[in-house]
Amino acid sequence: ANPDLEKLHAVFNVNEAILDFKPEWFSMMKNLNFLHLGSWKVSPTDHIEVDESHFLNGLSSMEHLKFFSLQGVSRIMELPESISNLSNLIILDLRACHSLESIHEGIRYMKNLTYLDISECYLLERMPKGISMLSNLRVLKGFVVKSEQGKGKGKGKGKGKNTCTLKD
Repeated sequence: ANPDLEKLHAVFNVNEAILDFKPEWFSMMKNLNFLHLGSWKVSPTDHIEVDESHFLNGLSSMEHLKFFSLQGVSRIMELPESISNLSNLIILDLRACHSLESIHEGIRYMKNLTYLDISECYLLERMPKGISMLSNLRVLKGFVVKSEQGKGKGKGKGKGKNTCTLKD
C-alpha cells in the first residue's frame, strides 16, 4: 500500500495513451478533488484507452471529488454504481467516450453536479431517469432522445420506466 495516494488532491493524465490503474489505487485516493484522465483535446490522433474499467469502482471512496473527466477515453462501456458516492462532484466530462453505453441510475445522488457533458457518446442508448433529479444541473451537453418505437424491443426491453425523457 502507498500512503502517499491518500495525500493526493489532483491527478492529471498529461500524455498517456493507455491508462492502467490498479483498482485499489482509486480506493486509496480519498482526498482527491480533481481527476482528469481524459484527453486535453479531442481529435482522431488523441486516442486514450483502458484495458479494463474496474478501477472506476474505486470512485466510491472519492467523496471530495469535484471535477472528473474521462473525455475521449474509449473502452469504458458503463459509468458504474460507484458514481452514486460522488455527491460533491460539480463537473463530469464524458465527452467523446465512444464506447459508453450506459450511465448508472446512481447519477441522481450527484446533488452538486452543475455541468455534464455526454456529447459524442454515440453508443449511449438512453438517459437514466436520475438525470431529472439533478436540481443544480445548469449545463447538459448531449441528450439521448429514445424513440417511442424503440420501447420494449431488443436490448432496451424493460428499461422504458428508467429512461429520462425531455418531459422529465
